[in-house]
Amino acid sequence: VQTCALPIYAISTSEKMKKSLVNLRISVGGYEQFQPWKQRAVAQQSGYGCAVGPYLILTTADNIANATIVQVRRYENNEWISATVKTIDYEYDLCLLELDPDTAGQPLVPLEFVEQYTQGQEHSVYWLSGAGHLTEARGILDRAQCESNPVSFTDNLYYILTNPSRSTNRAEVVCCQDKAVGIVGFSDDTDLGVIPAEMINRFLRESQKPVYKGFGVPGFRIAALLDPTIRKHLKMPEEIKHGVYVSKVHALGTGSKELKSGDVILAIDKYTMNPYGRYLHSQYDRIDLDYLISQKKPGEILEFLVFRDGVQITVNVEVMNF
Repeated sequence: VQTCALPIYAISTSEKMKKSLVNLRISVGGYEQFQPWKQRAVAQQSGYGCAVGPYLILTTADNIANATIVQVRRYENNEWISATVKTIDYEYDLCLLELDPDTAGQPLVPLEFVEQYTQGQEHSVYWLSGAGHLTEARGILDRAQCESNPVSFTDNLYYILTNPSRSTNRAEVVCCQDKAVGIVGFSDDTDLGVIPAEMINRFLRESQKPVYKGFGVPGFRIAALLDPTIRKHLKMPEEIKHGVYVSKVHALGTGSKELKSGDVILAIDKYTMNPYGRYLHSQYDRIDLDYLISQKKPGEILEFLVFRDGVQITVNVEVMNF
């Protein structure tokens, strides 16, 4: 009789996850959307998380939005442990929960997130189900792209896994072989959007500081600049084929003080923008300009090359968020 043994990394990863994954029980409240003076009845929902410190849990901000009570349950333990929010970032869709060491018992085993992008490779997704079972799905890493996150209008970087073997939810841990590379941010029937390790590690580093300031958010909207008639109207020379149109400038966010509606962004920090507002990244191929802004911290400066009123100008733009 022939048997098919699992790869060593698959066995070790599963065992490691048992000491690091948690299930969440979340009581949520809030107000009625169309009658905002009325409170909704408190309801319960479940979620997932993983340890990033002995008593620190990483999950998505979407899981914790409108939460009144958050409780955590570990593998092979029926006891629910109270958790409090330490840091939450709705733009990054990440949340750090803290457990009281006096009531949490044995420390959890923290996961370390490795910053790697292995396009075309199979990835595994792990989570602790509501019934206390370690559950797994698989998918192929197809691409990286910026997508709107579920709790904010901002567009963030996601790794897209295609054709998952089973449906998933948010905050499950995504691994490539034995390395944790992200957590699930959104899912549908065909794709999983993974919040990558580079965003998670950036969030965790900033969470250690006395004041969490977050990261940059665009303070403007763009529109594709493909029509040569519009380029001519803007007095752009024919040899300039790149650049994306600024259709609206907001009151807050990166560029809200320096940019004007009608500007054409030609480059940011010397990265040339195509007519769709994307630039060539060394790992991710074409990626939206939102990615450049979301890597920066408030107060840092980005150099914008802008076409305005018939001339090219350089504008130093202060990174801002909300």
